Amino acid sequence: MARVRDGVGLTVPDDVVARAVTAWSGLFGTVGFELFGTFENTIEERADYFDHSMTLLARLIGFEV
Repeated sequence: MARVRDGVGLTVPDDVVARAVTAWSGLFGTVGFELFGTFENTIEERADYFDHSMTLLARLIGFEV
């Protein structure tokens, strides 16, 4: 976590960095799955799924949603 923290100039605990990286990965992955059709014929309400997923990730990094 130190390399990530130092790379972006943060002074936060490892746990915060880990949660932020997890959230970023979740956002990136969800968008990628949508762009490349991975959710086709699997998730019918994709906008709702995206909103729900982003709400969970926001909570993970400490936002009250």
